[in-house]
Parts: sequence; structure tokens; C-alpha cells
Amino acid sequence: MGRTKLRDLKNGFAGDFVQNVAQIAWAGQTDTATFVSDPAETSVNEFSLLAHERNGVFFS
Repeated sequence: MGRTKLRDLKNGFAGDFVQNVAQIAWAGQTDTATFVSDPAETSVNEFSLLAHERNGVFFS
């Protein structure tokens, strides 16, 4: 796990990426259905990546 920063001037792309571990429990409801996940502690983390990317007109 770790942190990576990339900056590609030729292709106009930059990003900060953090690989870590994540677990989540969630619930959602519509007019006709309710959805509830299992508890977070039952999650199996395969891969987690948090990223902030910039490209195009947002690249600077």
C-alpha cells in the first residue's frame, strides 16, 4: 500500500493515487424496495484506490 503522484505533461494528465484498505456497510431505499448490505466487518477487501485526477481543461 502506498501513495503515487503522476504528472504527464505530454498527455496533459496528473493524478494523486492512494492504495489502502476499505470496508463499507450501506443501505438504500426506493419507492418499492429496500437494500441493506452485510456489516462492514464481513467485507473482504480485494483492492482499494482513492484518486484525484486532472486532465483536459482542468490540467494545470
